[in-house]
Amino acid sequence: MSKTQAIALLTDFGTKDGYPGIMKGVIACIQR
Repeated sequence: MSKTQAIALLTDFGTKDGYPGIMKGVIACIQR
């Protein structure tokens, strides 16, 4: 996966819950 794709996925993931995408992705990684 490219860096751009990863950022896009994190951003999409984040906006659904109202969190900034990158922060939401980091939180998700920590919780796993």
